[in-house]
Amino acid sequence: MRTAGGRGEFYDHTTNALFVPRGANYTTLATQIGWTGNSFVYHSTFNVGAYDATAVEAMLALLSRDGFNVVRVFLNGCCEINTIANPAGGLSRPYLANVANFIARAKAHGVWVMLTTDDIPMFGGYEEVLYQTCCASFDDGNMNLLTRQGLTVHAKMWHDIIAGLKSLDAPLDAIFAYELVNEQSFDVRYPPLSLTSGTVLTGNGQSYDMSDALSRQAMMDDNLVYWSSHVRDTIVALDPGALVTMGFFVPQGPIPTRIGDYRLTRPYPAVARSSIDFVDLHAYLGDPLSMDEYAENFGEDAYPAKPVIMGEFGAPTAVYGSASSAADALVAWQVASCRHDFAGWLMWTWDTYNTVDASLWTMTSGDSSIERRLAPSHRPSACAR
Repeated sequence: MRTAGGRGEFYDHTTNALFVPRGANYTTLATQIGWTGNSFVYHSTFNVGAYDATAVEAMLALLSRDGFNVVRVFLNGCCEINTIANPAGGLSRPYLANVANFIARAKAHGVWVMLTTDDIPMFGGYEEVLYQTCCASFDDGNMNLLTRQGLTVHAKMWHDIIAGLKSLDAPLDAIFAYELVNEQSFDVRYPPLSLTSGTVLTGNGQSYDMSDALSRQAMMDDNLVYWSSHVRDTIVALDPGALVTMGFFVPQGPIPTRIGDYRLTRPYPAVARSSIDFVDLHAYLGDPLSMDEYAENFGEDAYPAKPVIMGEFGAPTAVYGSASSAADALVAWQVASCRHDFAGWLMWTWDTYNTVDASLWTMTSGDSSIERRLAPSHRPSACAR
């Protein structure tokens, strides 16, 4: 990481050349059974018995051939069976072996890997630690960033992931970044944000007044800084030189959007004070917001020192009638984001192989025109059409 003209950027420390992350999210989806017995569709890329090394190899070969250099993948802790969690305690070694295999294959193709997750594992002892804080003052997702136990268990998860990968001889030097959470938010339906009076003592050791709007916002901002910086410390202690990031979807203002959504998120100014290395902002076409309006709501323009990537962007099939028209729109979206100093782009997603979601165009949809139009081999500069 370095700054040029006051703005953060990535660079290759061996050559000193500018590094521009460009690539895709790679995921497979499957119906799975959650800890309450409910069934739902979720990431299954590395699930034991489902990981497809042949498909992975084909994807990585095409990414590399066309000049892409980063692939983003999800770790799955949703369920008891075949996920990253070991119900007997800790993490599943067979699951981590699949992740290690993926990283090794990516390195062989010159592609960097970005690991992300939505939550801690629901089994293996992690959830029990988190729920020590439930439920009068803190509940549901708010426990993650606002409590000491949330900090402890997220740090332990990343410690166990990295230690497990190291024990399997995974080439950690092929990991582009560890993403602490895919899309960070707080939930207004649960304490402490559902409270309108009283004070709460949070994970950073400070108390906040729930009857005061400024104090409530300070609680979220301060704990985001404290939590992310301390979890990052755990990661770099095991993998010195690692890059650490967090993901965010668009805030609900100042330009009104996501009306009625119970999820609160505001990355800035907090992430600018955090020790995380860069910021991952997600912005999809087909939303009522333009790129300029996305940038205004995110607020990143006022805090240029940390690089920003668009770790997810995509085009809905309901809005764009063909892969070709989606490709035109995606290129224009990417170019427009350059006005706001986005420094990398990862499309959602690579393909629809073994998934049940067809709501968004993929890079390989139809005749793969999207992949070709976004490819660095076709457009060396992401900021030019």
